[in-house]
Amino acid sequence: MKRTLLLILMIFLMTACGSSLINENFESSREIPASLTPVDTVLGVSDEDGYLRIVNIELGRNQSGLVQLDAQGQNDYSLETRVRVTEGIGQLWVRADAEECQGYALVIDPTRNSYRLSQVDENCDLRTVDDVTRLQLNFDTWIDARIEVRGNRIRGFIDGAPLFDIEDDTYTTGQPLIRVVNENPQPAVIELDTLRLR
Repeated sequence: MKRTLLLILMIFLMTACGSSLINENFESSREIPASLTPVDTVLGVSDEDGYLRIVNIELGRNQSGLVQLDAQGQNDYSLETRVRVTEGIGQLWVRADAEECQGYALVIDPTRNSYRLSQVDENCDLRTVDDVTRLQLNFDTWIDARIEVRGNRIRGFIDGAPLFDIEDDTYTTGQPLIRVVNENPQPAVIELDTLRLR
């Protein structure tokens, strides 16, 4: 009887806390998870500092590459990372498709000194949804970034502080991804210390 109650309590706690689909700390892991699929990017974990580097291999201004994450068919989730952009622009996408013609993105853009929420429009272009949410941002600065989707609610956080909170029914399904965009001819580079999808 006690075992049964303990098992039920453990299942309840795991469900209440939310289990992670991806939970990586690259400083301790040093392995590239099989749940990350690079497209036009190179992934590597540095032995000396333990960060996952994502480098865009497409050369030229405004060229991009991405890393797809496996959400295991879920459409409500949170994408969280400790990240720094060392070159170009980093983007955390939710409810995206492989062609990048749907979804929402938390844009981390040191080139314009801003964070912002963007949404894909009918022409497959990103458009800014909330341009009031601008904060100071520099290259090589570590931040904790999170974007989450639950039903029609999209929320974003930087270093734990709310950045945006909107309701939108445009996209109800899709996968998370991380996108890097060249702002100059040289390749965009971002580094991740941790990555969580839950």
